[in-house]
Amino acid sequence: FSSLGSEIDGQTICLGGDGRYFNREAAQIILKLAAGNGISRVIVGKSAILATPAASALIRARSLFGGLIMSASHNPGGPSEDWGIKFNY
Repeated sequence: FSSLGSEIDGQTICLGGDGRYFNREAAQIILKLAAGNGISRVIVGKSAILATPAASALIRARSLFGGLIMSASHNPGGPSEDWGIKFNY
């Protein structure tokens, strides 16, 4: 969040992912970090699942500041496999 600077203060973002291993736990950590860094609202997909195209549509439809997507694209998931996060405006 610090890389976004003060422009995140009071903003609303969305959060979700493709359902990979660790997404639920990561979502809880991310929510705490978002609150601690000045984000006022986070719209979270049910069970923290929100596909990248759905997140992009939500960002545009609701004029959100951006969204965090937990995914490693087309790489394998699992406890010892890929996991990643990206921020979309």
